[in-house]
Parts: sequence; structure tokens; C-alpha cells
Amino acid sequence: MNNRKLKKMLKAEKAYFVRDTKNRVLSCIQEPITKRRFSFSYKLALMGVLIVLGVIGILQSRPDEPVNYYNSYLLIDINPSIEFEVDNDGLLVAYTPLNEDAVVLLSGIQLTLNSPYDIEVNKIIEEAKVYGYLVDKQVTINVINDNQTIETNLRQELIERFLNNPKVTVNEKPSNIEQISTGKLVLIERLLERQPNLSFDQLSKESVSNLTKMLSALDQDKMRLVKEMIDQFKDEQEIEKEQLIESIETIEKDVKTYLKALEKSIDEDFDEALENYEKLRSLFPSLEIVESKEMLEIIIETLEDDLEDYLEERIDELDNGFDMDIKSSIDSWKNLNYEGELTIKSNYNESFVDQVKAGFRPAQTTSKNDRAFYILLNRLENHLRVYEKTGSFIHRSLVQSIHSEIQSYIDSELVSEDILESDYYESVMDFYEDLMED
Repeated sequence: MNNRKLKKMLKAEKAYFVRDTKNRVLSCIQEPITKRRFSFSYKLALMGVLIVLGVIGILQSRPDEPVNYYNSYLLIDINPSIEFEVDNDGLLVAYTPLNEDAVVLLSGIQLTLNSPYDIEVNKIIEEAKVYGYLVDKQVTINVINDNQTIETNLRQELIERFLNNPKVTVNEKPSNIEQISTGKLVLIERLLERQPNLSFDQLSKESVSNLTKMLSALDQDKMRLVKEMIDQFKDEQEIEKEQLIESIETIEKDVKTYLKALEKSIDEDFDEALENYEKLRSLFPSLEIVESKEMLEIIIETLEDDLEDYLEERIDELDNGFDMDIKSSIDSWKNLNYEGELTIKSNYNESFVDQVKAGFRPAQTTSKNDRAFYILLNRLENHLRVYEKTGSFIHRSLVQSIHSEIQSYIDSELVSEDILESDYYESVMDFYEDLMED
């Protein structure tokens, strides 16, 4: 019964309002009021329970003890050994190579300070793969802190973060010496291995920070010399690379000039158009000879895009390939124990510009996918020749990467049957199989 009906009842019975009527009316209005109060209380209680449960859930979802990184160090060992210093927020604040191989590894990547330490560890791992360090080795990480609780918590975090990476092992072998953590014991053992005249008791009294400084001070002269030679070598190669890129960009400018003149002259003077086309053929001998205006018009339709895409890809190839050749050269020098002169081993020299001119293979009125496929084939052929000469693990990896990209084109059916049945495709694939099987 709602309030409106109650009011009508009260008005109708006010003249003879007696105890029984009053009790009857009150009995009608009490039940709704009681229900309303009970409903509101129930909602409050329910909200209270939900809030309590929510708080409990949040508290339970948080770790019992948050990881404290204060004054922590990570020793990252493969054969290259690198020391990370981590601040209280788990960010990388400093890193130090501990041997010459670490200098080589760090020369090829840019670690970022104030970045989460695990991101930077992954950079180290990926670069180690490039140099072939992880073919038959593991990455071992030692966690070091003066405070054993902090060290244990951080070690557990590392184990969880790299749980799904079979190439990473976090050292959790317990220390057998009281008051000395696992990580600190590793530092002391390494120092004693390198400098047996030191005292274990004396080293055990040193802070972790001092021990890491002592370790990083070893072989500084050797590492400094290796770094200086690599930096100088990379600077020299960068200059040569830029000169080659400028040469290809000059060709690109000439191509645009000749094409513009060709497009302008083809409707006005066919003989002049042929002269402009011959200028293009002087740059790219693989362009076919044409004798009719109709054929020239067909070629022009795709030639501009073909050439621009081709030259852009070759500049990218030069940029990436030069960097890989630098790595390969440094890797070869490393295998000679950093003795002798560090020299480039590469096909990327002045002859590369001639290769660019001779390597253009237009497929008439082909799709962009076919043109891109031709460029990939050409890159594969060039890197196969480099790998054939150097046997470099780095170039082997690059060849396999390009071959995988080629295979993805084929698997996705993006390439025409004409190209897959061409002599050029078959010759490059035969070259790949013969070389990589060996």
C-alpha cells in the first residue's frame, strides 16, 4: 500500500478515529517502513563487506615484501662479463665492461641509463646472440647486495622475470659462509682468482660497492685500448659508408632528372626521348633496348617506382650491411685475441656502386611484391658472397634472416610464378643451399 492510499484512508476515517482503526492503519504503514529501513541497512552492510573484501584482495595481491633494489649490482656473464648497478627503483644507473669481450659487445648496442634493468639485460642477450655467444652457452646473472634479504628478493624477481628464457640462468647457489651473501661471495672468489695475494678475511670486510670497483679496475688498460681502436675503426667506416650513400643518392638524382626529361620529350620528340632513355641505360645496363614509342611508354609506367624503390632498398642494405660487416670485422679481430690491425672485411666499397648499377633487374609491369622480392634475392646473393669469403657467424645469421623473409613471401603467395621459375631465382637458391649445407 502506497502513501497516497494511506492518506485517503486517514481522511475517510478521521471522523471516527478509534483505537482499533488506528492500530489497523498503523499495521498497514509499518510493514513498508520496516522493509525500507531493512533494505537500506542491508545495502550498507553489503557495501561494507564488499569494501573489506576489496581491500583484502588488494593486500593479498601485493607481495609480502616489496623488492628493494638499494645498492644492488648484477654481474652478467656469458664470456663477456658486464656489471650493472641498479638504483632503488630498479633502474640502471651505471654499467661497466669487465673484460675485452664485453667492450666488443657493448660497442654494438646503446644501453639506456635510467631504464628498467631487465630491458637493458635483454639488450645484452640479443646482442650476444648476434655474435654467436649463446650458441652453446648460457647467460648467468649474479645478484649482489650487502643486505642478504634485498639480494634474495631481487634474485627471486630475476628468476621470475627470466623464467621462460632457457638461455638465462640466475645463480641461486647458497653461500656456505655465514654473514656473506651468495653474490658477495662470487665477487670475493673472482677477485681472489685474479689476485691470489689478497686476503679473504680482508675482502669479506669490504662493502659490495668497493668490491665491484676493485673488480672493474682489473684489465682497465687492455679494455681502454680495445675500446679506442673500435671507436676509431667505427668512425672511419662511418665516413666511408656516408660517401657510398652519397654516391647512390647522386645516381638517384640523375635518375629523376633523366626520367623527368624522358616524360617531357616522349610526346614531343621520340628521338630525344630515346636519347634520354639511353642515359638511363648508361646507369642501368640491364634496361632493355627499345625501338618503339609504345614499348617505351610501357616501360616508363613502372620504371620510376621501380628505380626509386630499388635505390632506397640498396641504401638501406648498405646501411645495415655495413654495420654487420663492422661487427664481423670486430668479431674476427676478437678471435685473434685483439692482436694485429682491425680492418674491414666487406664488399661495401667503391665496387658496390657498380653492383648497384648492374644489379637492377626490372620485371616488366610486375607488382610491387615481385619488385621487392627481386631486391631481397639480390641482397641474399650479395651476403652469400660475403659469407662465402669470411665464414662469419654474423653474416651467416644475416643470410638466414633474409632467406626467412624470402620464404615468407613465397609461403604467403605474394610472388608470381614467373619469378619463382626464373633462372635467377633458381641460381640464388642453389647458391644458398650449397653454401649453407656446408
